[in-house]
Amino acid sequence: MFSHFLRSTPAVLAFGAVGLLLAAPGAAALDQPPRPPGPAAAPVTVPALQVWRPGGRDFVLKPGTVQLQVDPRDADELAGDARTFAEDLEALSGRKVLVRVTPDRPGKGPGVIRMALERSLAERGLESSRIAVDGDVTISGPTSDGVFAGTRSVLQMLRQGDRIPGGVANDWPGYGERSLMVDNGRKYFTPAWAKREIRELSYLKYNRFRWHIADNAGFRIQSVSHPEVVSPEHWTKREVRDLLAYAKKYHIEVIPEIDMPGHMQYALRTHPDLQIVDANGNRNANNLDPTNPAARTFAKEILDELIPLFPGRSFHTGGDEYTGDWTKYPVLTKWAQAKYGPDANAQDAVLDFTNHLNSIVRSHGKTMRIWNDGAQGGVKVQADRNIVLEYWSTQHGGVLAQEFLDQGFQIINANRDFLYDVPGMTPTWNNVDPRKLYDSWNMTDYHDWIGPNTTQPHAKGVLGGQLHVWNDSPSAATEEQEAGRLDMPLRAMSQELWESPLSGGWDALAARAFAVGKEPQWRLLAGSTQNLAQGALTWSSARERPDCHEAMLVDGDERTRWCGPKTAPQSVIVDLGRQVELGTVALAWETAFASGFSVDASNDLRTWRTLHSTTSGDGGLDVLPVTGQGRYLRVAMTERGTQYGYSLREIRAYAKDALVPAQFGVSVDPAIVLQKPGATASGTLTVTNASAEAAEVTWTADAPGGVTVTPASGRITVPAGGKATAAVKVSGVTEPGNATVPLSVTARSLGETVRLGGADLVVTMPYGTLSDAFNNVSVTTDGNVNPPGLGNGFDGAGSSYSAEALAQAGVVPGTPFTVGGVTVRWPDVPVATANNLVANGQSITLNGTGSTIGVLSVASYGPAAGDWTVWYSDGTSTKVRLSTPDWTSAPPSGSTVLATMNYRNNSATGRTERRTQLFYQRIPVDPGKTVTALTVPAVSESAVRGAPALHIFNISMG
Repeated sequence: MFSHFLRSTPAVLAFGAVGLLLAAPGAAALDQPPRPPGPAAAPVTVPALQVWRPGGRDFVLKPGTVQLQVDPRDADELAGDARTFAEDLEALSGRKVLVRVTPDRPGKGPGVIRMALERSLAERGLESSRIAVDGDVTISGPTSDGVFAGTRSVLQMLRQGDRIPGGVANDWPGYGERSLMVDNGRKYFTPAWAKREIRELSYLKYNRFRWHIADNAGFRIQSVSHPEVVSPEHWTKREVRDLLAYAKKYHIEVIPEIDMPGHMQYALRTHPDLQIVDANGNRNANNLDPTNPAARTFAKEILDELIPLFPGRSFHTGGDEYTGDWTKYPVLTKWAQAKYGPDANAQDAVLDFTNHLNSIVRSHGKTMRIWNDGAQGGVKVQADRNIVLEYWSTQHGGVLAQEFLDQGFQIINANRDFLYDVPGMTPTWNNVDPRKLYDSWNMTDYHDWIGPNTTQPHAKGVLGGQLHVWNDSPSAATEEQEAGRLDMPLRAMSQELWESPLSGGWDALAARAFAVGKEPQWRLLAGSTQNLAQGALTWSSARERPDCHEAMLVDGDERTRWCGPKTAPQSVIVDLGRQVELGTVALAWETAFASGFSVDASNDLRTWRTLHSTTSGDGGLDVLPVTGQGRYLRVAMTERGTQYGYSLREIRAYAKDALVPAQFGVSVDPAIVLQKPGATASGTLTVTNASAEAAEVTWTADAPGGVTVTPASGRITVPAGGKATAAVKVSGVTEPGNATVPLSVTARSLGETVRLGGADLVVTMPYGTLSDAFNNVSVTTDGNVNPPGLGNGFDGAGSSYSAEALAQAGVVPGTPFTVGGVTVRWPDVPVATANNLVANGQSITLNGTGSTIGVLSVASYGPAAGDWTVWYSDGTSTKVRLSTPDWTSAPPSGSTVLATMNYRNNSATGRTERRTQLFYQRIPVDPGKTVTALTVPAVSESAVRGAPALHIFNISMG
C-alpha cells in the first residue's frame, strides 16, 4: 500500500544511475532529471530495501579469498546457509570464498562478511534482516530465514560492482507468503529447470513454490500405491526428495497440489468406475464421484502415500471447477439429501468430500489448501474454516474475498486477471504484463468478474499473493520460454509483496531489475550459440497486445514476437548480463518493421553509445556489424516502415570475433526420402556462409536405432559468401513409419563449439494402407461419450463426433462421397475405434494413375497447413501445400464441405451444441505417371488441446 502511494508521485530513484532506463526513447519522462548517485544513495535491490541509513566506511570486495564468518553460537543454524551463500558469491565474483566459524568481531580484517543471529530484530517479522556496512559487512536477522534474505540483498548489491556503500539497511517483507505456482500437471518440467527457478525465487525473496503436480493431462509424480495413474514423463520420488532438499537449502517451502475431485482425467483414465455419472448415464472423464466409497478410498490412498513425502506445512488438494451445472449430476443431490436431509444440494456432497480430504491432510499434521470456488455453494455443509483458500476467481460461485475473510478463512490473492500466465491461450487474456501488474494492481484487488472485489490493506486473514504459470496448451511454449515469460513479472510481484518504498512505477523497478540481474548461478541453455541475449532480462516501452511478451525477443524462437504500438518512439532493452565487446547484433523483424531505428549500448543505463542507426531499414533479418562495449543493448525505434506498429521476432548479440549462426544456413535436399524395404535412400546436406570469412564446419548425423547413415559425420570448408555440400546415404528402416535423422553443423568459435544450425532428414517407409496407420478415435455414441480407447479425445480436449449426429447427416461407416469423379469413403469401422490418422509425416502406399488424389480430412484446433508429397514410380516427387479447415469453425470460402453435424460429444460434458464438419480436399497429380505413395504433412504427433492437428480419414485416386 505504501509503495503504491509513492508510485503515484513524481520522484527520482535514490540510486540515480539505474533510473536512466526511463530516458530510453519511448519511456515516460520523469518530471525532473535523475540525479547522479550521491553519498546518501541506498544500494539497489529487488525488492527495494525498506530503510537505508548511510554512514560508515564502504565495503570493498578485494582480490583474493573472501572471508565469510559465522559466530560459533549460531553455527548450528547458519553454517549451511553460509555454505550456500559462499557458492553463490563464488559464482558471482569468481573469487574463492572461505567460510569460517569464528568469534572474531567485525573490523578484524578488510572485506570480511559476517553472518549472525539477532533475536531482537523479530519485531518486523521472522524474515527481517539488517545489513550493517562499515568496512566489513554484518548480515543479521532474528532467524536463519531473515539472515538468508539478507544474503540475497548482499548478492544483489555485489552484482553491480565490488563496492557497497557504508550504512545500515533494515529490511522486512510486507506479506508473509510470496509464491510462484507452476502447472507441472499439464506439462512436464525437468528437475534442472525447477532448481533454477528455485534459485531465482530465492534471489527475489520469494518463500513458496506451489507445485501443481496433477491435472487432466498428466499425473507427474511416482506412486507406488497406484502406479497406473502416473504419466510416462514424471518425477520419481528420489527426484522429488532431491528438489525438496534443494528448495530447503534456498529457504523455499514447496507446496504440492494433487487436484481432486475435478481435473482428474489422467488419473481416472483406467478407473472409469470411479468417474461421476450424469443424469443420462454418461461418465465425466475428468471428475471423481465423491459419493462413491471406492473413490474416497482411492483418493485417500494417494494422499496417504504422497503427503509424507513433503516436509512443508501445507498440502493443496485443488477442489476447483468441478462443474458449471450442478443439476447435471443428481447422484450428488441424492447422496447429500440422504446424509443431510431434504434441503441439501449437490454442492453439499462435494463439500463433504472436501472436508473428508481435510481430515486426511490434517492427520498428517499439515494445513490443507484449495482454490476458492471449492469452498462455496453448500446449503447444509460448509468447508472447514481451517482450510486456506487461494482466491483466483469469482466466476464460479460469486463469493467475494472479504466475505471469505468474514467467514474466518485465510486466503491467498491469486487474481486470475493479473497473476495468470497461460502460454498460447488467448491474445488478450492470461498473459502477465509486468507493467500492468505493477502499475495497475495491488494486493487489495481480487478478481472482479461480478463487480468490485477488494479488501482493506493487510486485512486479517490475507496471507500473501501468488503468481501462476498454467499450461492449458502444453506445447505452446518450451520450459525455457516459460522461464523467460516469468522473468520480469516475478520481479514486479516481488516488489508488490515486499511493499518497500519505491517511486517511478514499473520503469523504475525494471531498471533496478536490470541492475541486479538474475541469480548468480543462472546459466544459458545447454550448448553454446554465443548469443549473449538468449534468455536475458528484457524491457519494452509498451506492448501492442498482451501476448507479445518482451521475453519473446530473446527466446531463440523466430515464431514468437514482441509487438509495440504505432506511436513513436518505442524501445526495447536487453540485459546481456555482463560488459562485453560487441561484434554483431542481429535483428529479426516481423512484417511490422522499423524503417528508422538505432542500436545502442550502455554499461550503466545512463550513457548510451550508438552502435548502428538507419532511416532506411527494410525489415527482414538485419545482421549488423558493430563496434563498442556494453552490458545493456537497446533497440530504439523512431519511424515505422509499415502501416502497423513495431514488431521484432528476435534480438541476438555476439561478442567481437564470434561466429554468427544467423549468417549460416543449413538444409537437406530432399528433406523427406522414401525408402523401400532393403533399399538405400540418399540426401544432400548444404551449408551456406554469408559471412566475410571462410569457415571450417563439422557436420554430424544422429541416426536413431536401427538406421545407418553413411558417412555419419564429416568436415567441410564453406567459403565466404558461398556454400559447401556433403552427400549421405540412409538405410536400415524396416517397419512402416518415419525415422528422423537430425543433421547438426558446428564450428569452433572463441574457444567453444558453437552450433550453427541443423536440418532433419526424414526417412519414410509407407504403410500398406491408410487404415494400417489409423491412430485416433473420432466417433462416440451419445450413450457413451467416454469409451475405452478415446484417451484425450479426437481433438486432445475430450471431444468427438457423435455417431447419431453423423447418421442424421447421412454419414455411417462406409458412406461414399464423390467429388469431381473421385470417391472417398467414411471409414468402415465400428464406433469408438481408431478411424483416422493424425498426420505427422507418415507415408501411405498408393499404386495407380489419375489426375487427382482426393482426401477426406479435417483439422482440430485448425486450420492445419502442410506439404503433401506425391511419389512416382520413376523416382520423382512433387509437393502440394494445403490448408485443412477446422472441424468446428466456419470454413473459408471455396471449401468443399461433405457433411455438417449439429452437435458433438465431449467426454466430460456430454453432448455439446456445436457444429462439426467433414471436408474434401484435392491434390493434383501427373496423369502420365504412376503414383506409388503419398506422404502426409508433418503437423503433430498426436491431437493436443490448443495445438493444430490434421486428421485424415480416407485417401482415393481418380
